Parts: sequence; C-alpha cells; structure tokens
Amino acid sequence: MNEKQQAQCRLSLDIMEEGIKALRLLLGQSEPPEPELEPEPPESKPEPTPAPEPPIFIARSLPASELGPTPDYNSKEWPEAVAPDMIATTDADKHFRALHIVDLIPPMQGKFVLDCGCNEGFNAVEFANSAAQVIGYDLKENERWASQSKTNLILTTDKQIVTSHRFNLIVLYDVIDHIIGESPEDFFIWLASLLTDDGEMYIRAHPWTSRTGGHAYESINKAYIHLALTPDELPPIAEPSIKINQPMVAYEQWFKTAGLRIEGRHIFMTEVEEFFSGPILDRIIKINWGGNKPDAIQETLANHFIDYRLRKQ
Repeated sequence: MNEKQQAQCRLSLDIMEEGIKALRLLLGQSEPPEPELEPEPPESKPEPTPAPEPPIFIARSLPASELGPTPDYNSKEWPEAVAPDMIATTDADKHFRALHIVDLIPPMQGKFVLDCGCNEGFNAVEFANSAAQVIGYDLKENERWASQSKTNLILTTDKQIVTSHRFNLIVLYDVIDHIIGESPEDFFIWLASLLTDDGEMYIRAHPWTSRTGGHAYESINKAYIHLALTPDELPPIAEPSIKINQPMVAYEQWFKTAGLRIEGRHIFMTEVEEFFSGPILDRIIKINWGGNKPDAIQETLANHFIDYRLRKQ
C-alpha cells in the first residue's frame, strides 16, 4: 500500500468514526464509558513452609535437664525383664524356641515360605521341615548360615532373589520393630507385592514399649530399662529399633497403607510391677512421650507381644 492509499484509508476511518458519533447523538446515546481496569492484586509473599511434625508414634523426650536423676538400674529392687532361664543363649535353646515358633504360625505343608529377617536361620530351618520351599532373607549374612543347610532352604541377602518369587506365607518374627534404613510403609508395600492372591502374612511384634523392647535384657536383664534411661545413660546394648510409643496405631497404619487387612490379632500381656510407678513412671513418660501421659499407659507397657495375621485387601 503506497502513501496515497494509506492516507485515503485513514480518511475513510475518520469519516466512519464521525458518522458513528452522529448516529449516537441522533439516538440519544452518550459516548460509551472507558472500561474500568480492575486494580492488580497486591503481590503476595509465599507462606513459609512449616517444618513437618514428627509422627506422633515416635518416642520423643524432654530435655535431659527436665528428667531428674538417673535411676540406679543395678538396684536389687528393679524387677527382671525376663526369667534368666528363658533367655536363649545356646543352639539347643534356639532350636527349642524355633519349634515353639512353628506352633504359632499357620500350617506350612506344601507352601512356599519367606522368613523375612531370618537372622541366624534357626526358624527358617524348622520351617523347611514342613514347607515345600523356604527362603530366609536378611540384610546381613550370618556366620551361622553355613551350618543351616537343607535342600529346600535358601538363606540370602539378595533382595532380587526374594523379589523374583511369590509366597504363600511370609513370616516376620520379631522384625517389625527393627525396620531400619527404609520407611516401614515402603517395606510392607514390598512384602505385600510378594504374596500370592491367597497368601498370608504372620507377624510377631515385640513393641519398644514392652518390658523387653530393644532386647536390652540380653545384656542387662532389667525390665523397661530402655524406656527409663536415655541413649546417653544406657550402655549401647539394645538392638537398633524404631522407638514407637503407640505400637498398634503405627503397625496398623503401615498395614493399611500397604493394602493389607487384619485377619487376626492376639495380644500377649505381662504384669507391670508396682516398682514402675511414681518417679520411674514419670521418667518413662518424659523420655518416651515428651512428658504427656498417654491414655492407658499401663496397658501399653503391659503389651509384651502382638501377633497379626494379614492378607491382601
């Protein structure tokens, strides 16, 4: 378009605009108001993300300055955690215990069984006496494995070997409270994926809040010593544990997340002696519940073992 054509185009637009104004006056209309612009909202600053609260079921302690004096766990008045003759120290003791454990677990005849957290392998050997095939799995190889030999038994630290199979029965005996290095939710999601559709999981939980939690009794046979002393006060004798102060709440949350339903639950309880009241109980509450006395504290302390039978939902 040359300059002459551009000028004619502008003139035509001006004439058209004047005509529109004249028509509005003829019709009694006024000029349309300028559109009001909405004010821009003030720039908002992002809210700081609060630090996540720790799960309510993980033990939390008051500062050491608020705990009071360290109790004398060498006192003869301090009750034993367990009768000394019940502590399995010899191979014969461990074989006998394994036979008792087999009686607690659903029948294994003809089944493919995973003993998850098999430790020395004593339980896995007994399982292999009736199961079709047993895999014992643990994070670390145990020196006792070399002597635990059966044709239908594999003891391994190789997670890929475990993952390549599906099991009619998965057993976790005294394992759930010692899941270290990964989230319990992820651990149970993995285990649930290994079950056959009609498979079953048997769990014996040994809560941190029980009189023998953490296995400190194997070195210092005093009940609840792991709850009444801080890690700085307690010699490094307890087995690494998740310090759960609401065991059943935590366990059953993990199961639900993994798509597992509870088919059965049985609680084994022991008496809580009068010794664990007054100042000792106050100290236990300060170290494990942050000083907030939970409901049914005596019942929580009395729960020695909790057995579960689970299936896929």
